[in-house]
Parts: sequence; C-alpha cells; structure tokens
Amino acid sequence: MSKIASKRVSNYELFFDLSFVLAISQMTSAIHIEPLNWQQIVVFITINIFMINIWSTEAYYYNKYGDSRMIDIYSVIFLMLWIGNLALNINFDLEVLANNQLTVIAFNCFLILAYLTIALQYYLKGRKLGFNRVMKFHISFLLIYSIALLPLATTLIPFSLSVFPVYYLPLILPLFFRK
Repeated sequence: MSKIASKRVSNYELFFDLSFVLAISQMTSAIHIEPLNWQQIVVFITINIFMINIWSTEAYYYNKYGDSRMIDIYSVIFLMLWIGNLALNINFDLEVLANNQLTVIAFNCFLILAYLTIALQYYLKGRKLGFNRVMKFHISFLLIYSIALLPLATTLIPFSLSVFPVYYLPLILPLFFRK
C-alpha cells in the first residue's frame, strides 16, 4: 500500500481559492434577480460546471506537480487575475447578454485565458519532468475547450442558450475517453 505524504499548501494556492470565493459570490448575487426563471437556473448550473472544472484541474495540478517554482507562482497569479475578471463579468440576464456583446466577449476571453494558463502549466511541467498520459490528457482537453470557445469570444457565433453545449464540454468530453 502506498504511503500518502502531506504537502504544505502555499499562500498562492490559498489566494487562488479566494478568486473562486469572488466567483461564487458573484454567481449567488447574480441569481437573485426577479423574476427567476429556468433560463437563469440553466446559466447558473452551466457557470458552476466550468468553474468547478477550472478549480479541480488547477487543484489537481498543484497537488500532483506543484512545487512553488517561480513559473507556478506567476501562472497562478495570472490565473487568479483571469478568474477574478471572469467573475466580474458573470451575468445571468440573457437579454442583456444577447444585446451586450462586450460582456460575452470578455467572459469568454477570460475563460479561454484560464484554460490556456492551466494548459501552459502542464506543458512547462511536462518539459521538466517528462510528459505522462495524464499531462497529455489535460493539455489536449484544455486546448479543445479553448478552441471551442473561440467562436463565442470573437462573436462569430452570437450568444444564446443554443450555444450552451459548448460550455458543457468539460463535463461531457472526458467521459468518452476513459479507460
């Protein structure tokens, strides 16, 4: 049986978690709009899905490969910046989102930047330690998620409820590639 060794949590990891506290507070305040309908609930669930995906992917990286190198510290600082700005652009009013493309562009750009920052962390760690199957899996899926969001971030596809399956990729896509 393998022995589980405890690992010290860095202050950067704790501040990274605080950026998600901001995101959670923005999500809960955004859901308190009148009247609440099924569309706002779908948006709330969707945002929760990819926020949990970002947090769990980064937490997995830090628990498995993080060693407080300067590149890890800088990348988590940038990731906090992306998540904080992503949180500030959370809006559940679909009419506002359909008419205000700047919010949609900013939201999707920060989401893409978050995915790419985590992919960069895995890539740089893979160059140092050698790439394993898990690293390649995370890098490839994070790049797929980013590429899938590009049409929304560039407004090639207008924002509506019909584009929400793109946001569900982090939940659905890994199910097809399990052992």
